[in-house]
Amino acid sequence: MQDIKNRDFTSLISNKIHYTQRNKIASYFVSKKQNISLSFSEEELIIFYHLLRFGYFDKEIVDLIYTAVTRKSKTPNSWFYRLVGKVNHPILACSDARSGKRKIYYLNKGFSTWLLTMIKGIDKIRLLTTTTEYDRSVYSIVSNNLLGGKPQTVNIHDLETRRLVAKILNKLFFKNQDKSVYDLNIQVVFPISRVNLLMVPDAVVFVNDSPFFIEYDRATERQTILLSKIFGYAEEPAFENSSLFFVFENSRKDNTQVSQRLMNFLEYVNEVEVEGVTGHDMLKRKNISLFSQTTTNASDVIVEIIQERMFSNHKDWCDCEAYDFSEFQKIDYLVKEISEPLDDDKFQLSAVVETDSWELKEYPMVTMTYIKSDLIPHLTSLYEEFSIEYEHMIIVFPKEVLPEKIKLPFDDYFLIVYR
Repeated sequence: MQDIKNRDFTSLISNKIHYTQRNKIASYFVSKKQNISLSFSEEELIIFYHLLRFGYFDKEIVDLIYTAVTRKSKTPNSWFYRLVGKVNHPILACSDARSGKRKIYYLNKGFSTWLLTMIKGIDKIRLLTTTTEYDRSVYSIVSNNLLGGKPQTVNIHDLETRRLVAKILNKLFFKNQDKSVYDLNIQVVFPISRVNLLMVPDAVVFVNDSPFFIEYDRATERQTILLSKIFGYAEEPAFENSSLFFVFENSRKDNTQVSQRLMNFLEYVNEVEVEGVTGHDMLKRKNISLFSQTTTNASDVIVEIIQERMFSNHKDWCDCEAYDFSEFQKIDYLVKEISEPLDDDKFQLSAVVETDSWELKEYPMVTMTYIKSDLIPHLTSLYEEFSIEYEHMIIVFPKEVLPEKIKLPFDDYFLIVYR
């Protein structure tokens, strides 16, 4: 990488950039002897930079990144397969690694070096890389051995993590059609370097330089090990004031209920003490927000949380048509109106509900993130404080959580709606 930094990029680029094809700004020689080259656009260089950071990938991941960056509905097969080949082609297939029937691919080392050279000479793209590429960065290409070439190992845990992150990247791009690649500046990392960092997350998604950390669980570790990770994150200064997502793989056919493993994890975080302190207490001290999802809806829910934190899109909370009231229909209740109470009220929203006896009653509405670590304690606190004052309370979850549904404590008191 140091050699790349010290090269004369002006001369390199003058020799390698051609303008013979529309929108193509750089050419890579597959064979100089036979004068065979491939030309790439600015978008394509960004796609390859993302693929380089993934280390290895399958066709699904390529499709997700391609359609995200280009904002197209699908990846042309002709585009992908012209890049796959032997020896000097940009993309090579792992001969000894597969995921079921799916082939695993990686970027050719020589092509990766060329790609980094090109990016260094194109200011718009180079500026995107400064999120991770700086001196002593634990998330840089060099620190994480991402200079291309065949991966030493490919395991299902790391591959599934990459698939999840590719879905998150794709959905963030499509959720923000009004923003360019440069406005969003989404960068992903799958860290392996423990230099200057004791806790190494499975993945990090950067959005405009803000990191979101991901742990992926395939039910291979004991709950005590998972809990120890929580304390590890809380003790590391690098993770203060951040968001941490624990994603639990759901291999069951029934995806309508939250896995018991996830609920047990939250119970450990909130109730198990280490030297008199719970994991929840430690996270709160360091202002770390912990969220847990299953793979049923993880990418959708994580994107919704990132969207709220980074872009704070205004929502009309009083628009009844924006809500899913299917749970109300089961008990024959009808929401007539949603309003924002006065500023001095205890709640931001309230609903006028027609009950099964045709009475009109007003219930407070509380919006909640799914599934934040303190969800159950928070609901318990609300019940203890307000159950005498209000007959029911309405909990609003984002619609992205469906079809999965969580069983709440005091479920005869709390009514759930989705927005």
